[in-house]
Amino acid sequence: MNRNLLIFAAIFILVVAVYLNRAYSRIYEHNGIILLSPFKSSSMTIPKSNSVNKLTYVSLGDSLSAGLGSDDYKKTITYIFAMDLSKKASVDFINLAFSGATTSDLINFQLDEAMKLNPNYISLFIGINDLHNLLPPEKFQQNMAVIIDKLTKNTKAKIVAFNLPYLGSNQLIL
Repeated sequence: MNRNLLIFAAIFILVVAVYLNRAYSRIYEHNGIILLSPFKSSSMTIPKSNSVNKLTYVSLGDSLSAGLGSDDYKKTITYIFAMDLSKKASVDFINLAFSGATTSDLINFQLDEAMKLNPNYISLFIGINDLHNLLPPEKFQQNMAVIIDKLTKNTKAKIVAFNLPYLGSNQLIL
């Protein structure tokens, strides 16, 4: 009887784990606009005192670029990067990222707008939702190639690409 109970428990845990993994991105997509985009303002200017120079910085990506997980936009990775850029000049910071975005969403909804803005800097932090949606690695690679190719051919921006985080880690930086 104990053996059957252990087998049942193992199967139950496996089913719940698979369900939670698949439901994760669906929950975010369902609640994204209300719960996962805490910073409705998609653009701001960060002034540098005593500087007439101005840079344009565009952030592309998913919820990690949009500010998910932070109760203060000043603690987000994109804002911190914009603040670092403001040491050189005033920065027009435009955040086109949105929760639940995939590489296909970035191509369809963010890429053209980013190119129209003619930015000096672009940050690219995308891929977690592709991973959760089980996008085949070949398609992910193809989408990333399209993104990088279009950005490099149609802008003169310096592109900063963030890597996918290791979600099982208890440290942000290893």
